[in-house]
Amino acid sequence: MFNKVLVVYDGSPEAKKALRDGLKLAKMSGSECHLVRVIKKPKHISDIEVFYQAAANELALIEKEFVGARFLASQAGFDLPTHTILGDSCEVLKNFVQKGDYDLVVVTPKKDTALKDVLFGGYVEKLLRNSDISVLVVR
Repeated sequence: MFNKVLVVYDGSPEAKKALRDGLKLAKMSGSECHLVRVIKKPKHISDIEVFYQAAANELALIEKEFVGARFLASQAGFDLPTHTILGDSCEVLKNFVQKGDYDLVVVTPKKDTALKDVLFGGYVEKLLRNSDISVLVVR
């Protein structure tokens, strides 16, 4: 069925549900499960020190979210590798998936970007259109 499952995770309640579902699928298929967080690149950096401080704060927050995710995974019997990548959600994620040889990506649409998604297409829609691997959208 699947050999390597990747769950896109942002720490939201919806992402936690996606993680639980991804872990269930990985367990049923006897596959690995990994977690990834995508951090968007800032469009403009005026002060490099401010950027470094903001990045350090963001990474500390992500690590706290990963601790909770690893705990959920350990309850399901998984050692959960975690990854953080920087860039545009869709393109960077697509490249990461291809390089990592994942065959299923589990995602959840972000609720706070509904209007932007309708006008410009959200990262989930772009991933579905631009990816040649299976994508599971969890609501």
